[in-house]
Amino acid sequence: MSDLIISPASSLPVNELFLLLKQVYLESDSFSESFAKKYPNESVLEEEILSSRSQCYAAQIEEKPVGFLFLHPQTDSNLQHTAFFIMLVSRSSQGRGIGGNLLHHLLPSRDPSLV
Repeated sequence: MSDLIISPASSLPVNELFLLLKQVYLESDSFSESFAKKYPNESVLEEEILSSRSQCYAAQIEEKPVGFLFLHPQTDSNLQHTAFFIMLVSRSSQGRGIGGNLLHHLLPSRDPSLV
């Protein structure tokens, strides 16, 4: 996919990522908590993206965010063996290999065709 760009999410405007996440949350009923509870404002998302413990990538097509991957190890002492992981692709961009490309950036040693 030649028009797909994967980059660190911190390089994109947080308001654009916030809108992408909100759109995908609203299109799905599969999330364990509401968008408003998880991200009450853009600064919560920005803090997560900028955390030194997080790995976060965004997928863009024609400079528009269409996918997002976020991995954040938990810091609470009783949860340090776990991590919060989310990967999402906008409904209009699904089926184009965007999720596999995002995972390949997280796990570069993996063959993207295997995910």
